[in-house]
Amino acid sequence: MSALPIAIEAALPLGVDLTSHRAGAVRHADLGSADLVVGFEPSHVANAVVEGGAPAGRTFLLGELVPLLDATVGATDDPYEGARIRLDDADMRRVRSHRGRDAQIIADPLGKSADVMERTAAEIDDLVRRLVSGLFDRGDEGSQEVGKKKPWWRRR
Repeated sequence: MSALPIAIEAALPLGVDLTSHRAGAVRHADLGSADLVVGFEPSHVANAVVEGGAPAGRTFLLGELVPLLDATVGATDDPYEGARIRLDDADMRRVRSHRGRDAQIIADPLGKSADVMERTAAEIDDLVRRLVSGLFDRGDEGSQEVGKKKPWWRRR
């Protein structure tokens, strides 16, 4: 399914082009080898694990993971290994019996006004920026230069 025109419009001021976005069912995906799977609602996370085979320890709500990353450790010379260490740390610190219960849930704005769509887009934009920073920007040498460039997920 393509992104709705209202969603495309809401994403443009944030530098995101959704014109080629296509949604697909998780049941058709093999997420078993994923380093990270992120959902907006608890049902997204549950479906990714149950239907997509995503590793439970690497599957989070976006609003759950970002605050967990704020307190993680894991500096290494390899930024990807550091991100994996921080994800493992975040998984260990979340309370399994209350998995995501207090997390910020991003409600689907489908059928809502343009204002709601824009606020949702801004919320996602903020959380994704914080996610990338929490995984890769640890104030180590070189990260200051990365912060000055256009983020990798916005380069096109």
